[in-house]
Amino acid sequence: MHTMQEGTKTILALTPQTLAASANGLAVDRQGFNEVLFLIGIGAIHADTVIAVKMQECATSGGTYADVTGATIANIVGSDDDKRFELYADLEARLAFVRLVFTLTGATQSSITSCIAVLGKAHNLPQS
Repeated sequence: MHTMQEGTKTILALTPQTLAASANGLAVDRQGFNEVLFLIGIGAIHADTVIAVKMQECATSGGTYADVTGATIANIVGSDDDKRFELYADLEARLAFVRLVFTLTGATQSSITSCIAVLGKAHNLPQS
């Protein structure tokens, strides 16, 4: 019998922090997995702040990242305090590393934000 944890892996994709400007998330090594679900936690967010989130990919963790078409969340706004957002992506045709980019706009830019990446569809499950 397999457990849920045998086919998934969780990785911190953005350390909990107060964002006062746009920021890149941490590189997530997706090798060995074919899908990702980013769980984004938004705490207090300034009423003037708007956040857009997009996923990017790269062949190396420190290389030049490119946007993944359609992997976005637009318009997280000041009234979205204390909410969770999800961004899912199929990774089968993707490069080895993915990350999120958080773009903040507005007169006052401030949000308490964190993110966990849940990798799934592992290539190899443990034998039972």
